[in-house]
Amino acid sequence: MSEATPGFFLPAYRFAHAGYDITAMTDSDKATQVLDALTAAEHEPPQAALPMLNALVGLVQSDGPASIEVEEARASAFMAICELGKALHRGQPTDSLWAPAISAAERWRSLAR
Repeated sequence: MSEATPGFFLPAYRFAHAGYDITAMTDSDKATQVLDALTAAEHEPPQAALPMLNALVGLVQSDGPASIEVEEARASAFMAICELGKALHRGQPTDSLWAPAISAAERWRSLAR
């Protein structure tokens, strides 16, 4: 699908239109939203958790200058969420993946403040 194809939207656009205005959110706000979504998704069945994680793509994208520490923490959170999403998508066990993803989001939030 090309950018000219109707229905193609950048992840940030899709996320903003899913009820969040990410252009007005700070890194700390984004990290908090990610952390809240992860802790909620952890208690959901896989078929409900996966869309919740997919909706986080717009939040974990870098959209402005930040310290290297914040960028590394954001990238770690993104990678942990991707691993978790991949396991959910494949029907693999995820018990050992939630804690690292939540921890990475917590670290991102603490550094973004």
